[in-house]
Amino acid sequence: MRTWSFEKRILLGSDLNWRIKAGCIYGVIGGRQSQRSRLLRSVAGLEGSSAERTGFSDLRNSKGGSRAAGVTGAAYLPPPGEEIFVGTTVGEELEFYSKMGGRGRDELLRILEQIALFDFIPLWLRSVWELSAGERRMLLLAAQALAEPVVWVCDEPFELFDGKNAAKVCNLLRQDARNGAAVIVGSEEHGSILEFADYVLFLAQEEEPFYYGKVRDLPVKIAEALGWNPRLREAAAKARQQADPDALLKLILLERS
Repeated sequence: MRTWSFEKRILLGSDLNWRIKAGCIYGVIGGRQSQRSRLLRSVAGLEGSSAERTGFSDLRNSKGGSRAAGVTGAAYLPPPGEEIFVGTTVGEELEFYSKMGGRGRDELLRILEQIALFDFIPLWLRSVWELSAGERRMLLLAAQALAEPVVWVCDEPFELFDGKNAAKVCNLLRQDARNGAAVIVGSEEHGSILEFADYVLFLAQEEEPFYYGKVRDLPVKIAEALGWNPRLREAAAKARQQADPDALLKLILLERS
């Protein structure tokens, strides 16, 4: 398991400090799409001066203590249609990021099978630009996963995918969070992000943070405005576990009212 220490808090607005913690998933919702994208690019170190960019250190146990193994960047998934690839072919892209993670060819193939986003082996010699838009995003996700990123910064990661493939992306990011990475996801899909994230940053139209905190502590008025009621969802989950059809039916009707 990776153990990371994030050294810097990100100042959002006039007085709100956003501290990114290892092993947690963060959702960025609200505001305008361009506003969310600027924030995500800043977190990934792609905008702002070098003094403002966020640094992440890899801290590993070393003979009873800890040592900083240097500052690293983030895996960045841009909005759909803005992907940039370092390789011309599918194989070159995967091998580049695999080498960043210190992997040989056999380990690369084994991990690709574990990631299970897509079977890239038959496409190994194909140009990345011959792939569909969805396949290109799957390729970029798989390639960056091979490098074991410290933090994922994803802009609309589920937009091009059907339910099955969106679930694969969710599973990949959740697993990486369990392994010690931080995951930051910006999206228009409020409900999906609130179900997915541990923490949420809700942006107002005036380009100021309106709320930041744990999803379960989201104020009722904001939750209702977003069409998301955590209390009803928790009760529905309990009803399903208890296999009580009458209780579940009442909760479904209440959610729809």
